[in-house]
Amino acid sequence: DHTISDNIVHLVLARVEGAPAGVKGISLFAVPKYHSKDIPELNIIAGDRNDVMVGGVNHKMGWRGTVNCLLSYGATDSGPGAIGSLIGKEGQGLQCMFCMMNEARVGV
Repeated sequence: DHTISDNIVHLVLARVEGAPAGVKGISLFAVPKYHSKDIPELNIIAGDRNDVMVGGVNHKMGWRGTVNCLLSYGATDSGPGAIGSLIGKEGQGLQCMFCMMNEARVGV
């Protein structure tokens, strides 16, 4: 968590219900710290906190310039749990993530 920006969006690789086993069943989701729009069917108002929390910072060897942390989803037991938006198509999460990582490397 930080206060540098108004919102933090985590890119999360996850398997949707009923997806096949292996890498072909992994999808990519954008999970914000705060909801950016109303979701009336879930009683969520824009600006409400999403159910994603930092569980702790991982301590690692090697290059320490990049922070690595544990995220907990649905940890508060109140509401529908963490809600994210699908990026790309279901089952193509790794392809989308690697594309983003390659673009980020080129941008640096």
